[in-house]
Order: sequence, then structure tokens, then C-alpha cells
Amino acid sequence: MAKSDIVEKRGLEADGAEVPNIIAMDAVNAEMEVVEIAGKDFIVSVANGVIKIPTFLITNKVNLDNGTLQFMQDWFHKKQQKNCILKRFDGNGQLIQEIDLGSCQVSSNNIPAYDAAAPATAQVQSMLLPERYDPIV
Repeated sequence: MAKSDIVEKRGLEADGAEVPNIIAMDAVNAEMEVVEIAGKDFIVSVANGVIKIPTFLITNKVNLDNGTLQFMQDWFHKKQQKNCILKRFDGNGQLIQEIDLGSCQVSSNNIPAYDAAAPATAQVQSMLLPERYDPIV
């Protein structure tokens, strides 16, 4: 298997511009709501047809010069709504999927834990709240 076959890259576009310096992104799980129906001797799980829109955490690398920290803090503190598209790429940089997330808000803006014994790049973490989950490609 070629290395490019096992590598996935992701990007996030907000109001037509790439969200800068994303270094990690949670799994994005769109799930159908499930209800449990009790029968005589068993309980059956049944999908009710309602899709729960996923929220997910993104982690951005920050430094003094790149403007990423200010970008993410403005999105949170100014309560901005940004139209977002999640993009998935293969190892060769070819677009394999786009997902229209609609108008997104940031519900948290966190500085990750610090551990001098395990140094990491300076980061900011933000929880994204999309209004929809609509695969385009």
C-alpha cells in the first residue's frame, strides 16, 4: 500500500477562507437518533430518522506572528457566525469529500494543558457548532 493511500489531510474553510494552522481535528460523527422500543422479551433499537448534527474540536498551532490565535478568539468572543465547509484530502492532496456545515459558531476557546515534561507547540482548541451536515462530494 502506498503511503498516500493511508494518509488523510483535512481542512476547514470559513467564509471562503481557510481556517489557519489546523493541526488536529476530532472525529466528525453524524449519527441518526435511536430510540429503544420494548417488546415482550427484548428491547429493539430503531433509528427514528432524525440526524444529530455533530460538534467537533479543532486544534490550531499558534505563534506570535501567524494571527491564528486572534482569528479563533474573535470567532468565539465576538460570537461570529461563519459559513464553513469541511474538506478531506488524500495523501496526494486530491479532494475526496466536502461537507457543508452551514453557519458555524465556536462554543469554547481553550488553551490546552501545559506539561514541561512533554513539550508541545503552542495551541488553541475550539469547539465548532455546525448548523447542518450536508456532504457535497
